[in-house]
Amino acid sequence: MGEIPEKNAPKVPIPGKRNILITSALPYVNNIPHLGNIIGCVLSADVFARYCRLRGYNTIYMCGTDEYGTATETKAMEMNCTPKEICDNCLTGCLEDNRPWRTGSSSMTVCF
Repeated sequence: MGEIPEKNAPKVPIPGKRNILITSALPYVNNIPHLGNIIGCVLSADVFARYCRLRGYNTIYMCGTDEYGTATETKAMEMNCTPKEICDNCLTGCLEDNRPWRTGSSSMTVCF
């Protein structure tokens, strides 16, 4: 079965090996994350990444957040603050809230 890579191992394609790159829908960062964010955005990609790793494939699963858009701007207007302040506050929750779910993302990308 698959090997568990070292924590700080470089994430690069390996010649001659099956290389899989997975990404998922980017959740809006306009509120505190909840179960719907996990189910709607990352669960299926996480399950597939775990399957690929168990098969021994060189797998990279990248996830992130979408900090642009009307949803974030509208929430900022409601809260009487800037979109950046909303994103900064909710991003902290997003990063912390993914720990209990133990998603298998290789990398968390923040889109500013």
